[in-house]
Amino acid sequence: MTLSIDFHPSQWPEAVAHQMQDSLRQRRVPGLYLYDSPAQSARWLAYHEGWSPARTRADVQSLYDRAFRAVLNDVANTAHYVSLGCGGGQKDARWVSAAADGGGPVTLTDSSASLLITASRAVASAGARDVRRVVIDLSSWPGRATYGVDDHGPVVWSCLGILPNFEHERLLPYLADLMAPSDRLVLSANLSAEPYAAARTVIVPQYDNPLARAWYDGALVELGFELATTERRLVHAPVEPDGGVWRMQYLATPRAPVVLDVYGARIEVPAETQVQVFQSTRYTPERLPTLCQSAGLLVEAEAIDPSREEGVFVLRRAG
Repeated sequence: MTLSIDFHPSQWPEAVAHQMQDSLRQRRVPGLYLYDSPAQSARWLAYHEGWSPARTRADVQSLYDRAFRAVLNDVANTAHYVSLGCGGGQKDARWVSAAADGGGPVTLTDSSASLLITASRAVASAGARDVRRVVIDLSSWPGRATYGVDDHGPVVWSCLGILPNFEHERLLPYLADLMAPSDRLVLSANLSAEPYAAARTVIVPQYDNPLARAWYDGALVELGFELATTERRLVHAPVEPDGGVWRMQYLATPRAPVVLDVYGARIEVPAETQVQVFQSTRYTPERLPTLCQSAGLLVEAEAIDPSREEGVFVLRRAG
């Protein structure tokens, strides 16, 4: 089978090189690099299959079905569906199945061509017939037209598994700006049943395990870090004083100076300098809707699992 994949300018070689160099000078591994190579995509898929509640727990999987049914109560099953960061496409396949008869056009986007291929197979198996694939860097904040949508009917924007790894202050307003009044947004969030102090012992192990570390460390090795001489640790702390929003970060600290060759640029990382490899943010179920409202998004429906650690929200643009 031959697949057609479009590459947005944000993922052209010069743009990727610039972002990589700039991020590493700021001592951050850009999020897209965690998925960039086929090996990293495979490591992420293994971690996702082993630890993501969306893959391991039926009650969490059903949250997406409930959210999609709520959307289909408002829009036709032929609505254009746009997946922002499709990953392996399992959740997008659930939309196609819920829409019935193959649904309408589907646009899959991700920073990884390997994951786009995996997702394409998933939605095709569910019956999708009109599929467009775009390799794109979501953090370049592309405009609405980039996704191939028009204003002749509602668009269902799907942002599943993306919020934890972005700054919500930037991502949520961007999503609101993408939407027309008739559009709907399906947004998933990793939640925290209680604020940070009470929830951390339950949640942190999901991010600090062999599959997770193999994924984080794979990115470091591909960049040129020596694991034997690099301290790696997962840290966590509240973002807001009451702990209603809190964040985990995987940090790498080389014990000796490291010189990286990043697309032809020499990037020096001094000894004992922290580099952020990964981050993920958790929100209490009560806090997230207020953050969405501040960004111009109103919650129309929500599906939250009994543990209150996973949630899927259906939103529309305010006004």
